[in-house]
Amino acid sequence: MRLNRSCKTAADAKKSVIIKNDGFTILEVVMASAIFAIGILGVCALQTAAIKTISSANYITAGTTNAQDKLEELLELPFSDSDLSLGLHTDPSPPSGYTITWIVAANTSSSKSVAVTSSWKNINGMSVNSQLNFIKYNW
Repeated sequence: MRLNRSCKTAADAKKSVIIKNDGFTILEVVMASAIFAIGILGVCALQTAAIKTISSANYITAGTTNAQDKLEELLELPFSDSDLSLGLHTDPSPPSGYTITWIVAANTSSSKSVAVTSSWKNINGMSVNSQLNFIKYNW
């Protein structure tokens, strides 16, 4: 019995010497927080870039749509209409933030080439434009 008793005592002594490693040290918490913060800052930077790209895409879509609308309007006009006279023309009432112009040039006596341009300022304040070309025939 004495042997069992001493083994039990030795096991108890061993348990009391073991240091518990439950939880995190302050250094581990600080490092994990730093890594998390760097990750969040990266996501924020990507989000900002995505918003700028989406805004730019919206302007491009609207600008191209404005040029397309003016092109269709000019296609419906008679060949001798004043908006299809030779030279540079400007839309008197374009959508806000946009300028729409078109240049009419004579190809032959029965056709005119027309270049419709929609211009606007991008997010950085630089001038951007979208140009569409077509030929108007006198049928």
